[in-house]
Amino acid sequence: MAATRALFWSEKLSALTYPCMRGVRDWLLRRRNVKPIDNLNLRSEPTFKPVFGADWEKLPPVLRAHCANRAYTNNEVVAEGVLDVTCLGPIGVLAPLLRLMRQIPATSEMNVPVTVRFRSYPDTKAYHFDRTFRFKPWGPYRFHSRMFHIAGNEMIEVMRFGLGWRMHYSWDGEKIVLGHAGYAFRLFGHLIPIPLGLLIGEGCAEEVPVDDEHFDMMTHITHCWWGKVYGYKGRFRVERSLHKSAGQRNG
Repeated sequence: MAATRALFWSEKLSALTYPCMRGVRDWLLRRRNVKPIDNLNLRSEPTFKPVFGADWEKLPPVLRAHCANRAYTNNEVVAEGVLDVTCLGPIGVLAPLLRLMRQIPATSEMNVPVTVRFRSYPDTKAYHFDRTFRFKPWGPYRFHSRMFHIAGNEMIEVMRFGLGWRMHYSWDGEKIVLGHAGYAFRLFGHLIPIPLGLLIGEGCAEEVPVDDEHFDMMTHITHCWWGKVYGYKGRFRVERSLHKSAGQRNG
């Protein structure tokens, strides 16, 4: 009881201590191979179904196909495409650091072959977004991130070292739109807002269905002073959906 009072005697202190304790608890449970209590509910439907809500059934087949992964499963969807990548302004200045941290590929090149693997794993509710860019100067570049549902139509894409981009998903009748909702660090499941937009700008993305197998995608970062400082766009084909063998995990 004394320890509990010491850790939770005020709301501000609880806001700091509880996420850390929850993170340690979750790590210990994973070490003991104890499954999360929400795994049965979340694995029964696609991760993105509650994000889109009633609009889920309105999505064209190609968009539902690449959003079909369910949490706590071995689902995998593979898409192949070609992107034009543009990097300018402050993002270009930070390019060496971003490459070192394995963040967004900060370079400019046209017609870059890209393989995207949308993955789920039995031990996590995260939606893994694993891209491999094949740049001519430096060869394959892997940009891996994880996505988590926050609430409603809001998701966060968490990159290396816990840096995350918060976004609102919506279907406008013609395309999926990802609207900027801020940046945050994800620490022990707790989101800590950071004013990164003042440094690099705000993100936005769109996914447009072409037919039952292809979709166009676009993403860009726009700064309030320098305008568009980063972006890539191109077309993808959903190649295959796989159910990997239990326990298989790559990266």
